[in-house]
Amino acid sequence: QLQFKRILDPQDGVTEILETGVLPSFVRVERNILLGLVWKVQTTVTRLSPLGSGVMLDIPLLPGESVTTDGVLVVDGAAKVSLRGQQRNVRWESFLQPTEQIILQHKDTEQWTEVWTVDVSPIFHLEYEGIPVIHHKSGERWFPTWHPWPGETVQLDITRPVAVQGQTLTIEKSHLLLRPGQKTTAATLSLSLASSQGGQHTITLPTHATLQEVKVAGKVQPVRQVDRQVSLPITPGLQYIELSWIEARGMSTKYESSAVDLRAPSVNASVDIELPRNRWPLFVGGDYLMGPAVLFWSVLFVLVLIAFGLSRLGRTPLKFYQWFLLAIGLCMSQLFAGAVVVLWLLALDLRGKEQECEGRKFQVMQVALVVLTVAAFGSIILAISQGLLGHPDMNISGNGSSSSLLRWYHDVSGELLPRAWVISIPMFVYRIAMLAWALWISFWLVGIIKWGWQQFVTPRMWVHMPVTFKLAKPPLSKKKETNPPSAVDK
Repeated sequence: QLQFKRILDPQDGVTEILETGVLPSFVRVERNILLGLVWKVQTTVTRLSPLGSGVMLDIPLLPGESVTTDGVLVVDGAAKVSLRGQQRNVRWESFLQPTEQIILQHKDTEQWTEVWTVDVSPIFHLEYEGIPVIHHKSGERWFPTWHPWPGETVQLDITRPVAVQGQTLTIEKSHLLLRPGQKTTAATLSLSLASSQGGQHTITLPTHATLQEVKVAGKVQPVRQVDRQVSLPITPGLQYIELSWIEARGMSTKYESSAVDLRAPSVNASVDIELPRNRWPLFVGGDYLMGPAVLFWSVLFVLVLIAFGLSRLGRTPLKFYQWFLLAIGLCMSQLFAGAVVVLWLLALDLRGKEQECEGRKFQVMQVALVVLTVAAFGSIILAISQGLLGHPDMNISGNGSSSSLLRWYHDVSGELLPRAWVISIPMFVYRIAMLAWALWISFWLVGIIKWGWQQFVTPRMWVHMPVTFKLAKPPLSKKKETNPPSAVDK
């Protein structure tokens, strides 16, 4: 609000009164330029002066602009705009001829002011020259805005970047689960796909595979197999597809994962193999995969070194092959059981060399040997029962794998899924080997028990210590008796 006060001369006695006049017509012209698949211009003329009088203006159009709104008269590249006395605004829409350059210029006039905004599609690249932008973004969208003064100009340079050839389908994750049996293998392939276009995508199943069902987003779809090809329905966006099939091959000595051709590069590929309970895995591997490792063979190498070292000590009558057979049989159940047996044998050797121990120390030593003997026999019985009834501990670890589930992972792979393999033998081979070890250790125990008994009773088995009792002395009286004891008291 503006207030005007006239400066009067004190000597001038005449006072004039200012009267309110009529303000000239003034409007705001807003041009919103839409650069998308179709170029458009939305123009809004808003009255800023008071209501009550009509407004007649000639608003110049942009180069290449064609008005499409009814009731707007265009003469010589300018729109004839008329606002009635009580009308505040008028709006029209136009098509804009696509071009590489657009010149925005504010006419040198005092009848209106302009506001320019540009809404650019991501398929175009915009650069501008001239006056600075007063507003850059509207929410998350880039929305450059200019508020020019009369006579100012902005030059817009629009280019469309050249499209780069690339794929429209991305396999973000694949998981192949194989459950081999005696004669067949049940397979399940889970896919996570992202596509920018709809259509069909074909994958190739392994040889002698029979498709069971296809699920898209958890729902079974009527998809059939043609030879080895399976065409999957693809919709734009992210989707989850699951395929199940049966292969006419069972578990073998060297079992390889299925050869599946996805027909597109993939990432985060994983392969899982569930081993049957009657197989003994020995070696595993794969095509540049991160997966399980059989650590038993490194433990076996350490056991060879320990057996060789114990045989060279000469503290027991056991030879190298006996130490090795004892260690390999015990470690198939638990390494702790083998450590107890080794400690028992070394303790018996030390007992045979300890001839000068006497008294309470000798008794403690004999009792400790008895306890250690019971623990060693318990460990041997546990190893035999575990070997004949249980499963071998091959120390398989890595990527969440175990002796019954082998899991591999590959971060980036080609069209053909990476393949993994496992070498295994029937479990009855392990049972026969453990039965032979149990028979050997039963005969071996006969000889080792004789040697251990001699060590235990040499030079004697027990020391009897006499039991002595000490009578406590009566406490001395602090006061002397005044009367001597009588003969009866004595």
